[in-house]
Amino acid sequence: MNQDGYKPLYTLTERIVSLVAQISEAAGRLSVFGDQALRLRRANRIRTIHGSVAIEGNTLSEEQITAILEGKRVLAPPREILEVQNALKAYDQMSAWVPAKEADLLAAHEVLMTGLLENAGKYRRKSAGVMGKEGVIHIAPPAGRLPCLMKQLFGWLGSTDLHPLLAGAVFHYEFEFVHPFADGNGRLGRLWQTLILSHWNPLFADIAVENMIYAHQQEYYTAINRSNAQNNSAPFVEFMLEVILETLSTQQATQQVTQQVMRLLNVAKTDRSRVELMKALKLKDRVNFSKNYLEPTLSAGFIEMTEPDSPKSPTQKYRLTEKGRKFLENQQ
Repeated sequence: MNQDGYKPLYTLTERIVSLVAQISEAAGRLSVFGDQALRLRRANRIRTIHGSVAIEGNTLSEEQITAILEGKRVLAPPREILEVQNALKAYDQMSAWVPAKEADLLAAHEVLMTGLLENAGKYRRKSAGVMGKEGVIHIAPPAGRLPCLMKQLFGWLGSTDLHPLLAGAVFHYEFEFVHPFADGNGRLGRLWQTLILSHWNPLFADIAVENMIYAHQQEYYTAINRSNAQNNSAPFVEFMLEVILETLSTQQATQQVTQQVMRLLNVAKTDRSRVELMKALKLKDRVNFSKNYLEPTLSAGFIEMTEPDSPKSPTQKYRLTEKGRKFLENQQ
């Protein structure tokens, strides 16, 4: 509890405690990959931006977001392009912000909403509500109370001993409940939870939790509504922890495959037979080699057969495709 005596309402259910333990274990396993796990950083950042803006109705695809990141021209509504550009800037600057510093949150909102909102970086001055299919589903606190409410929320965040997995989710819910800005609350709330998590484990700056939230968008809103109805953030906290665990599990599976694909690509720079590739990789199990190395790499289009019309030919070899060469260059 902070000096103002403010403490958000939440309940630590058995499921929440279990999820925290599972996430901690999963994050530890994924961290073992070290720098190799960051090979997916660029792809995950694109997925994160896509998920963040898509939840708010932006229609740009991951391919279009990639083009914007590369400075290429994209034919799309100017506002949607600007939303993506702002989000890219915000996530690039995220490491410089301190979770418990209110001024940093205002700065982040300004980056996210510049050119999109007249009072970017400033709390709203009017009443606000959240609309649903059946009309208004939440009336936010009056604008006049915002300075006090936000001071209390940041005071709690800066003094709580709650595990960051829980503190991040609780803050996210309380932030959405207060709804301090005229627009951009959703994307900033999600970004700030990511910031809180990344200060606990840097891994979270490079995994696409927001894209997983987008995949469960309706459940995201349902969890918020359930917490509103119960006056307790536990339903939302549980939902967010489920999403984080699913994201980590997906990331680990993807990274494991990527490691194996990278190993194969590195020894396939010259045409080689199956036996030669296995020998170069120091593998003896043909089934393991086919399932975890050769098939994923062929399916991705990174290598190809020298004799595609005769897959079982005794003189069959495998060679890098142009796509494989570019992928290998980008990763290195």
